[in-house]
Amino acid sequence: DKAMEPFLLAVDPEVCEDEVLYSHEGEEFLLMLEGEAEILLGDERIVLYEGDSVYFQSTVRHRLLSHGGKGAKVLAVLCRGA
Repeated sequence: DKAMEPFLLAVDPEVCEDEVLYSHEGEEFLLMLEGEAEILLGDERIVLYEGDSVYFQSTVRHRLLSHGGKGAKVLAVLCRGA
């Protein structure tokens, strides 16, 4: 069975870009609630603003960083399982 895992994510403006990119089984949906963030998704860099969303396969290497010098709040929904 597939399991959806929704949670709120606070993106810290102090996190350094040279940290590890993540990948794992499943799918992800991110909705920007507040602030701006940049998602590193494979070889792409996408800036997300309040109200923007992105959906992707979690097996693609990814990382979410703050953008614009401030923190951000994101609703993240992970879907794992067969």
